[in-house]
Amino acid sequence: MPKRSRRHVELTPKEAASSAAAIATFVGFLVFYFFGEALLNPNIHPEHWLAGGIGGAASYGVAYGIVYWRRTHA
Repeated sequence: MPKRSRRHVELTPKEAASSAAAIATFVGFLVFYFFGEALLNPNIHPEHWLAGGIGGAASYGVAYGIVYWRRTHA
């Protein structure tokens, strides 16, 4: 059976930044959600979702910016 050759595909800076930002969004949402759960009033549930959404959006922007900048200025 012949061996398949695997080509290494290099991601563009935008693709790499989008991938990292997607993971950061998920992690940022979880971190901010649980911090909101611990710090905010536990009786008001929508505030935790709002904190998680803000954390996820902030994490996306920060991760995308850092990875994209490092890939284009390396």
